[in-house]
Amino acid sequence: MAEEKKQLQQDQQQQTGRLGEEITEHDFGTFPVDAVPEQLKQMFGITQEALDAVPAGMQQTYSHLEVRVGVKDGYILRKVGEAYMVMPTGARMKEYRGMITLNETGAFLFQEAQKPEPTREKLIAAAMKEYNVEEIEAAENVDSFVQQCAECNLFQHVEFSVTVYRPEEGDAPQAEDAPAQEAPNADGTK
Repeated sequence: MAEEKKQLQQDQQQQTGRLGEEITEHDFGTFPVDAVPEQLKQMFGITQEALDAVPAGMQQTYSHLEVRVGVKDGYILRKVGEAYMVMPTGARMKEYRGMITLNETGAFLFQEAQKPEPTREKLIAAAMKEYNVEEIEAAENVDSFVQQCAECNLFQHVEFSVTVYRPEEGDAPQAEDAPAQEAPNADGTK
């Protein structure tokens, strides 16, 4: 299990080409197959067929990686001539050597993503207002921007996981103690 999680992190680092990628882990706990909360089943797409397929004495971990909208601390936006540049500052300079160039729309969205409690929906609304475009066009631009920021490691990555198990025959199933937590909304808010 720990090896699988370590492999996922290594795969993520290889995909982005970044050695200093930060992944925040959020584990919802371990549950017997017949006691998985409905909210977690929905969040992770766990079907009854998948639960039925877990053999006695075995466990299955479900996880997914999300990108949280919002610029991590340690990055600033500067206009250099006609170009907009994102530059690392402080400790970020050690992990990211270079600059990221943005167009005017990217610079606008970057500034919006630095505001308190940014979400995909807030970025879309801001783009619609600023550029007088329809929601579909704004959403396409925002999604492209979020993807590029994720690839450049400007936004936080969060790995959510839950483990389900089927007890050996004769064992009494009991959910492990896990703090009661709300599952986040699709945009990462609670």
